[in-house]
Amino acid sequence: MTLPTANTLPIPIPSETSSTAERRRSPMPPPHARQGGSLEGSPPKGYWEPPTFNPAEQRATLDNPVVSYRRYSEDVQQGVVTALPECPRTVASTGCYGWLTLPQTRNFDICPDCYDATFANTQFRHSFVPAPLRGADTPVTCDFGSSHWYRVAWLMTIKYGIPDLRLLKGIAAIGAKHQQCAGNREANRIWYSILDPYAKRPVPTFAVCPNCAKTIEVILPNLFGAFVELDAPAIPTRGVCDMHFTPGRKRFLKIFDLLESASDAALARQTPPNLQKLADQIRDVTITPECMRDEPVPGRKWHVMESIPEFTVCEECFEEVVLPIVEGEGGSVARNFFKRRQERPMATCQLYSDRMRDIFRKACRRDDLGYLDDRVKERLDIEASIKTKLAEHPAEEETRQLLEEWQKWE
Repeated sequence: MTLPTANTLPIPIPSETSSTAERRRSPMPPPHARQGGSLEGSPPKGYWEPPTFNPAEQRATLDNPVVSYRRYSEDVQQGVVTALPECPRTVASTGCYGWLTLPQTRNFDICPDCYDATFANTQFRHSFVPAPLRGADTPVTCDFGSSHWYRVAWLMTIKYGIPDLRLLKGIAAIGAKHQQCAGNREANRIWYSILDPYAKRPVPTFAVCPNCAKTIEVILPNLFGAFVELDAPAIPTRGVCDMHFTPGRKRFLKIFDLLESASDAALARQTPPNLQKLADQIRDVTITPECMRDEPVPGRKWHVMESIPEFTVCEECFEEVVLPIVEGEGGSVARNFFKRRQERPMATCQLYSDRMRDIFRKACRRDDLGYLDDRVKERLDIEASIKTKLAEHPAEEETRQLLEEWQKWE
């Protein structure tokens, strides 16, 4: 069950991700010097070369300097800074007026609400112009409000003190050239990945659509050329983009944090990015199948507890939550899982939410299987009740309320 919301920031923050395979290699040439399989052969006209990154010297237009996308999200969750506002025009609709755009920019519209909340009180307040008039029956969507990439680009504009909105313009240009990311749906695309310099081939477990790959290279320009074609020959195949964004998707934030950290480390050292370290880190993250949260998955093997067989946990969540406890303080609760994963005809992960992770950790501290058993069965009962009501196709407002209720219990 997924609550249909705008693609707003922030999203939940995972634990630190680090590579398990550090290798000593000779320095790589700048990414944009490598051609052949990259998205572009050379940096585009007007290519922006960011200055050496020093957070203490940056001045932002938000309450606090933006150190990283991840740190910003953490600060929003803790109430240190205000979240970027939700947009009221994320669904294409007719009869809305007041649209703005950027000069000489195709494929970009921003609604008055997003402009007023984000740009009106900044040095960029005069950077926008009225959008061309459209027919009254032409549906329009707010690109800034509906695309997470524009919002990330805005945060990077603040972080690096960029004097104009070239990152937003660059993303709009990509949108006019490349097919939109299909999100969590399968689509036919030519896929890209990060080059592993030692193996001399792309990371096979990481597949990114051209739109997202090129957008990342705009937002983090010293990674320009780091993405190469995943397959040879490069022909469209079906797949899901590993950089697609949905609210609450932790893997997106994990991988983007690795990309941003690689970019910032290179800026601080004034060297090309360490693509070997980046490739190793991304392989470490993507080698494990991604958690599908509360989406039922058929025919998969799960980590299952002997005493609570209803408590099914995916590989990713087991490695993030259970394994550190088993290898640390141990205890009968964390060690109650079968040694071998169990196959289920259909199951969902029970340990993806912050709420259930807190419950599991509390049960481990108390060494209390009964407490965990009660909470797991309570959650399953509520989930079954909400699904039954949703199956009756209630009105839109009731559906929204049911999904919001599930968010409290998931």
